[in-house]
Amino acid sequence: MMIRDFGEVVTTLPDGFHEITACPPGHSESIHFFHVKSWKIIAAFPTLRNRESSRPAFYNAALISVQEMAIFVFPSFKLVPKLVETSPHDQDNAKLHGGESYQRKHREITLNRTDQSSIVLINIWRAGEFMGAIFDEYLKRKCAVMHIGIRREGEYAHPVIYANKVGNLGSDTRIVIGDPMLATGGSVCEAIKAALHNGARAENITTVHLVAAPDGVKKINDLFPNVKIIVAAMDEKLDKKYYICGTGLFPYYGGGGLGDFGDRVNGTPHE
Repeated sequence: MMIRDFGEVVTTLPDGFHEITACPPGHSESIHFFHVKSWKIIAAFPTLRNRESSRPAFYNAALISVQEMAIFVFPSFKLVPKLVETSPHDQDNAKLHGGESYQRKHREITLNRTDQSSIVLINIWRAGEFMGAIFDEYLKRKCAVMHIGIRREGEYAHPVIYANKVGNLGSDTRIVIGDPMLATGGSVCEAIKAALHNGARAENITTVHLVAAPDGVKKINDLFPNVKIIVAAMDEKLDKKYYICGTGLFPYYGGGGLGDFGDRVNGTPHE
């Protein structure tokens, strides 16, 4: 989908999953990404944007948003209700103790896929751990989890890897890299490089973000054009410290970033 007016037209898109190619205000080239629009995420974002939100409120809003994104990140996994009966032995025990036999419902995840490739979550410490844990739960542990530690250093927020636990990956393995805030794109690009170095293919890699800046999306587009980027909200730009700021390019989500996601979700003071 080619969108020329980045704000107004995106706002009118129906709820769902949309592929977007557009040139953000202040940029000379288009960026390409996938946008998740959901009323649950829209409802959660005022709490996420509010710097006065308590940790429980922020955590819950982030949880709801990432759970909603998981539906679009893993469309082949569906939760199906299944009625499970107790075994005859359990029923006999129940009657012996004066109770009644019973049935109980539980929800289990079923695999409905067009391919049988495995899924690996690569979590970027620290904020990415939050998204990874929610995705892992959504998939009912039907995936592998790997970790990479990356920090930003220096005047230009250069990404530095301090821990790399990304192991061997098959060429058909589907890789999902979660990082709530896509600012410069430096950390995510290092995680992508680690996945490629260990045998993954770019076309099988997906990155997932609650908030992104055009700069980060553009960097991934330029370096890894076959990598799929999924975003809930897009903000205008980066500040001098390379944090996301400015007007929200998707107006219904507000603007100005979220602050330091890792600090806010963990309840720790920002350094």
